[in-house]
Amino acid sequence: MDHTPGQGQFKEISLFKNYFGTVYKKNDLELDEIINRKILRSNTKAIYLDYLIEKSNSAGIFLASHDDDSREKVEWFKKRGIIISEFPVSLEAAKAAKENGIYVCVGAPNILRGKSQANNLSARDLISYGYADIICSDYSPMSIIHSIFTLERLGILSLHESVKMATLNPARAMKMDNNKGSIEIGKDADLLLVDINKDVPRILMTLVKGKIIHASNLHSFF
Repeated sequence: MDHTPGQGQFKEISLFKNYFGTVYKKNDLELDEIINRKILRSNTKAIYLDYLIEKSNSAGIFLASHDDDSREKVEWFKKRGIIISEFPVSLEAAKAAKENGIYVCVGAPNILRGKSQANNLSARDLISYGYADIICSDYSPMSIIHSIFTLERLGILSLHESVKMATLNPARAMKMDNNKGSIEIGKDADLLLVDINKDVPRILMTLVKGKIIHASNLHSFF
């Protein structure tokens, strides 16, 4: 994650100030000090990134890039073995990721709001263009299940396609689809039973490897 002002999620310095000033209650002087410190450190970030990526690749750890804003940045990461582009902030970057065989991940809260916090790319638009593969929770785990049904309700994706974005597609990206991500013989029976009432999904049962670990109000469902 590179949140240096002037690129990525915060291409405009004002966006960085608006976000960090509100979230972390910083005044202008404090924000200017943070920005100057980040910009000074940015000169050496490529060295540290190359070191981190090399160690991770040698250990078999999959890596994702974050807030990609250009084709050049995506292709730079592609050469270093990145397999997921998380939250690309421009259509150019998302398109480049797809063309380079990199999975594109979008945040569920963005799907629910219909826009990003920093007024960057809308996840709904990205999915509509066919440039997104995976839904992740970002900062709100509960939002995944809601985003799945929101995509179906808005007519952006069919239900089974939106479910795949939170199940089979991430399993494929992490090379775990031999035993996870879909309902097939021989795979782990990790399942959710979901009820929809007035467009609000509610989890009635959770199974992990076929064992019930959570159940509620089943008598009203069956």
